[in-house]
Amino acid sequence: MDTHLPTEQDRSIHARLERIERDLESARRDARRWRRGAVGLGSLLAAGTLLAAVQDSPVVDVIRTRRLEVVGEENKVMLLATAGETGGQLDVWSKAGANTVRLASAADGGVIRTRRLEVVGEENKVMLLATAGETGGQ
Repeated sequence: MDTHLPTEQDRSIHARLERIERDLESARRDARRWRRGAVGLGSLLAAGTLLAAVQDSPVVDVIRTRRLEVVGEENKVMLLATAGETGGQLDVWSKAGANTVRLASAADGGVIRTRRLEVVGEENKVMLLATAGETGGQ
């Protein structure tokens, strides 16, 4: 009959094994938490993507404003629609910054202002051309 009493070395090995087992169990718990979190986050992301994909963009039937600016590159105004004292006005600018066309209402009628006016017929053939130069119009 062997009545072996634990030695100091046996107790040290036993303590290290218990610490390794605790650390291993803690690592397993952490891994389960991370796995659950990743699955939950992935599911949430997939559901959000699916929800965003099936939603239609809202369509607005009426836009009401006193001034509407359409801007191009470098935030330059290219088209401007405004409401004034005599009625509405629509201005169009070129890339160079020139106000090339103005359609406006006036107290005595409408105004169309441009430096070049083309009236085209079928197949975009110019039927009437009016231009303004330094010395007058043609």
